[in-house]
Amino acid sequence: MSKIQLKYAAVEPYFQKVNLVVEKGASLAITGAYRNELLQTIGCFRVLTNGTYRLEYHQNETKDVGDLAVLRQTKMGYLPAQDEFLKDETVLENIQLPFFFQTGTNKLPGARKQRLDQLSKLIGIHELLGKKAVHLNAFQIKCMALIRACLHAPSILLIEEPEKALTEAQLEKFIQCLRSVKAEGVTLIISSKNPTVCASCQDVFELTGEQILSN
Repeated sequence: MSKIQLKYAAVEPYFQKVNLVVEKGASLAITGAYRNELLQTIGCFRVLTNGTYRLEYHQNETKDVGDLAVLRQTKMGYLPAQDEFLKDETVLENIQLPFFFQTGTNKLPGARKQRLDQLSKLIGIHELLGKKAVHLNAFQIKCMALIRACLHAPSILLIEEPEKALTEAQLEKFIQCLRSVKAEGVTLIISSKNPTVCASCQDVFELTGEQILSN
């Protein structure tokens, strides 16, 4: 079964007539104009003005952003292009921040703590968990954001412009981190115009021509 399917999907004033299928466990790069808007639509931050969007068994024809937010929080992890973090807090505290806002406590349950330890070792920043985030370089900040997005074990990971603020060498290392996450069965969808990022994915989808509503 397809993980994600869009049929004649449109979000004004950006794009229209988007037909896209992303299989479970695949990696896809979205490129071209309004790539971020399409990624945000898949991530349930935007509602369709036309067409349909199906995620697994969920037929997302609702126009209720609140309903979409619940779906996103249970199924997806999202890395925005701008990495947001608290400089004076530790890496661990930054990773736990979404959990704190959801529950009011920094004490992770056993399964989440085990997941955090697993991810931090897999991605290679376990020894930095107690370090203040202000001392991290751009690559380490990106890794911290990746762990935070994956802490609830999402089945889909959406990444917006991963090359931003990274050197080419750092980007290559970060792509390796993404491959490690994908090896767990996670579906990767990335918006980017970077050739290295696009080449790292199994498929590339480009928004062009009649799909573009405005410039």
